[in-house]
Amino acid sequence: MTTMTVQEAKHAFGKMMDAAQRAPVIITRDGQNFGAVFAMADLLAMAQAFLSPPLRDSLRAGRITISEALLREAELAMQAERLRVEKAEARKREQARSVIPLHSASRRSVI
Repeated sequence: MTTMTVQEAKHAFGKMMDAAQRAPVIITRDGQNFGAVFAMADLLAMAQAFLSPPLRDSLRAGRITISEALLREAELAMQAERLRVEKAEARKREQARSVIPLHSASRRSVI
């Protein structure tokens, strides 16, 4: 995998595109990963591996672009994660309501 700064990528665009045909090119800015350039064949392979069947079908039929498909898949994954977290929190709240506090169950008059 090749790494280039934003400035290097800007000044050597052709070199960057050639490198991306062999392996993804990571673009950095201020020492941090900023972006990536992939060959279209690599992007299509990733889409085939990770897209849900309805999005894959829409991509094949030309109803959406690969970028739209990948962004929608990411949105769906984030929504699913939010729902999972909400359900887990709701279960915890329900369990907390159903627990009888020990101090109220053990109150007995001592004679």
